[in-house]
Amino acid sequence: MCLQDVYTESILELSRTKHMLDHGDGSQSNLDLQNIFSDQGIINENADTIIILGDAGTGKSSLLQHIQHLWARGQAFQNFCFVFPFSCRRLCCITKPICLKALLFEQCCWPDRHQEEIFEFIMDHPSQVLIMFDGFDELKFSFTEDNRHCSPLEPTSIESVVFNLIEGNLMKDCMKVVTSRPDAVTVALRKYIKKEINLRGFSEEGIETFIKKHHNNPDISSGIISLVKSSSSLTGLCHIPVFCWIISKCHKELINCDYRSPQTMTDMYMLTLKHFLLHASTNLKRTQNILSERTNSVKRLGKIALSGLHEGLYVFSPQEIVKAEITKEDLSLGFLVISKNFLGQTSSQYYEFLHITFQCFFAALYIVMSDEMDSSILCQLYKWNRRKTNNSIMQRLPIPCLQPVFQRQTKMMLQNIEIRNLKITATFVAGLFSAVLNNLMVDSWHPEKLAKKCKTVKKCLAKAIQKHFKSIPPALPDEKKAMHAMPEFIWLIKCLYEMQDITLAQKAVQGFAVDHLKITYCGIGPAECTALAYVLKHLKNPVGIQLDHNSVGDTGIEQLIPCLHICHALYLRDNNITDKGLCSLLEHALAWPNFQKLALFNNGLTDNSMNSIALLLKNKQNLLSLRLGNNCITEVGGQILAEGLRENQSLKFLGLVGNNIGSIGGQAVATMLKKNTVLEELWLDDNKLEDSDAISIAASLKENCAMKILKLKGANLSKEDMETFDQLERLFLEGKLSPCAST
Repeated sequence: MCLQDVYTESILELSRTKHMLDHGDGSQSNLDLQNIFSDQGIINENADTIIILGDAGTGKSSLLQHIQHLWARGQAFQNFCFVFPFSCRRLCCITKPICLKALLFEQCCWPDRHQEEIFEFIMDHPSQVLIMFDGFDELKFSFTEDNRHCSPLEPTSIESVVFNLIEGNLMKDCMKVVTSRPDAVTVALRKYIKKEINLRGFSEEGIETFIKKHHNNPDISSGIISLVKSSSSLTGLCHIPVFCWIISKCHKELINCDYRSPQTMTDMYMLTLKHFLLHASTNLKRTQNILSERTNSVKRLGKIALSGLHEGLYVFSPQEIVKAEITKEDLSLGFLVISKNFLGQTSSQYYEFLHITFQCFFAALYIVMSDEMDSSILCQLYKWNRRKTNNSIMQRLPIPCLQPVFQRQTKMMLQNIEIRNLKITATFVAGLFSAVLNNLMVDSWHPEKLAKKCKTVKKCLAKAIQKHFKSIPPALPDEKKAMHAMPEFIWLIKCLYEMQDITLAQKAVQGFAVDHLKITYCGIGPAECTALAYVLKHLKNPVGIQLDHNSVGDTGIEQLIPCLHICHALYLRDNNITDKGLCSLLEHALAWPNFQKLALFNNGLTDNSMNSIALLLKNKQNLLSLRLGNNCITEVGGQILAEGLRENQSLKFLGLVGNNIGSIGGQAVATMLKKNTVLEELWLDDNKLEDSDAISIAASLKENCAMKILKLKGANLSKEDMETFDQLERLFLEGKLSPCAST
């Protein structure tokens, strides 16, 4: 099936820089693909490199192929005369010195004629050239500014050519697009980034569109969509395109209940393994143990996968395939495929795994099922020390003393595996020890050391997260104890979820004694929300959870609900939440006794969800704070909110900055303030209020002694009104009311 026939748009978000945050412009902004080269979201006017960030499986490579296709068909990006796409995986194989001209022509496309004239045009008109580097995180070289190179004809190392293109020393004003996983981007590299874009995967509509494009039969596509919607776990996973592809590929096994509904990432990949093995074994019945029939093939694929990760190899030469004793039968399974990056470059066939995540999955399988891998090795998967190095692209795992893992032929160790791939592998290892998959491996492969390995992984995971909690500094006097979660914490939580062991999850959070958990800017999506809920629901004491500036979305809200009963404050600023997600949240929040604070600044809320908020205000008389700034609430929503506040006797803070409640909403608020005598702080900045609205609010406050801070920036007040209401002048300029006795 052609990529362009099934390609589905993913969510593109402009990244927020520190400068944007410092100047109050830190909100998320979605970007249309057609505007990827526009002025929107530029963070460095002098740079000419756009970087697209996304985790493994979010569709970075497909996006670049789609851009190339649209350009080639004349459908978009026609300001470029030439487009040169490169795979960084392929560039890693270039060992001889190379010049810019050779890179463009020999490694991408060789012009049939007029080579010199074309190259001269390219050099004279760099702004009409687009160069794309896919998979920057797979380069074996650390980005450096040390080796300045400006000659397009003088050979140098491949990394020097790439880095100097990005820096602008070569072909300044030529547009470059680079894709990478987020943790591979260094401070040095960011200096040369013009625009930073996050690839967030599919929306709910995108999931359905993808499935429909893969299956022309409406009965099949509707069946798959119903299956996904019926499982919150599947829904969360399918926001990531690679999982949506797996579901589409293996739909028969799911619909026919040949396999339990996948709960975890590892479940999904095991489902794929069984699907591919069954597809390649036409003589076997679905009821037979297909895994036991192909034990040797799985082991050989696992061994070369782990060897490749250790050596930084993602493309395997014919010699390496032979050395690993990979047979034609192994290749026929479909996990190792001919690398498109080498087509036309050589007469030999090079191979690579379907996706880097499949290479990590097979490596995990080998670690778990092979008795050559000792259980002591597993401790290193979850017990590593972060060390600052100059090579963030190739961070390595520090393991000072490891025994050989292949006792006769090789001495492969885990110490050279890139951290990002090691984490994926370790997550799969944890998932393979879930009860269901552990039993499956026992029945299929009978590994002698499996029980000991399972016990080791559980012990290491529990210790790792407990150590994380113990590192939290004590609270300052008169302050609550808080923890700012780092990516390592999120990864450990995901590993716990993959194991699907409730007892282990309970044990892991026993030492969690904080009042506030901050998980901001961590790339939290629906899948991560599922893992967080699975673990955090076992907390004993109420906690505030701050998830600002992530990608939780409506689906993520659904995934979080199992743990939110323990939450006394929930911060969801800037998370692409709509009325649908908020209404679902508030429906459950009515029954949460600890729930007191909710922040939803800068989401997609409209008047349609205000009835749910009003219901919460009327029925929950311990709610203290509600922040709804920078949404799309109009005069209709303002009136509904005011009505809810009339019956609330607990709320202390209400933030409505940057909405559009207008004069009608302002008058409704003024009327509400005559009855509500508990609200202490009200923010109504930038709501298109008139001076008459401010006067009405001021009149209400003469009867209301509770209000301490009122913000009305942007209200249309005349000089006469300011002079008439001199007491309000101080209110507007300083934001504080005079004592009640003097009003």
